[in-house]
Amino acid sequence: MENYKVLCFDLKNINFFDWTANHLLAVGVVSKKRAVSAAIISWSILLAFYPIPHIWGYLTRRLYYMWRLGAKDAGQVKLMVMATIFNDSPLDAFLFKSALSGDLVMLHMDDRKVYVGVISTMGEPNETQGADQEISIKPVMSGYRDKDNLTVTFTTQYKEAGADVTLILRQDEIISATKFDFEVYEKFKASKPSPLPAATDQPTTHS
Repeated sequence: MENYKVLCFDLKNINFFDWTANHLLAVGVVSKKRAVSAAIISWSILLAFYPIPHIWGYLTRRLYYMWRLGAKDAGQVKLMVMATIFNDSPLDAFLFKSALSGDLVMLHMDDRKVYVGVISTMGEPNETQGADQEISIKPVMSGYRDKDNLTVTFTTQYKEAGADVTLILRQDEIISATKFDFEVYEKFKASKPSPLPAATDQPTTHS
């Protein structure tokens, strides 16, 4: 049988209205005729006002993050709250700011894969694994880093393929992260020397 006792009170058998009425009557606050009504009113007031501190606390925190720090929606408010927890890690701070601003980032993974995209969500802390175990990213393009010369080659253009993809990446597999600028990337590509054309045999003439 389940135990509903708290201290000396058997909650299973207590009528809280009668219990409150008896205590109000015992201390002489109300008359016997009005004791039950007073108990009902007391509990109604208690239940009505109980959520107010919690609601007020939630609203003030949310308004602080939205007005003082510039968060635009509930998702950004959540990220800002998380930032107060994850502010001791440079990678956490970078990913957080990128998710908040919507800037493109380039992530280099430990398997030499490279992703360019927008961070959509960051993982939350838990008691066993710690903070930020996973992130989700909406990729714009992806590729790999050459193991010898470390140059990056992009092999997949998600926008051109018409794909709406979200990838889940483990944060501990990210070896570096940086902001990505398409304009700088295009200028860099244009400045790279083109490969020399292959030599072809030319016909020779003999005089």
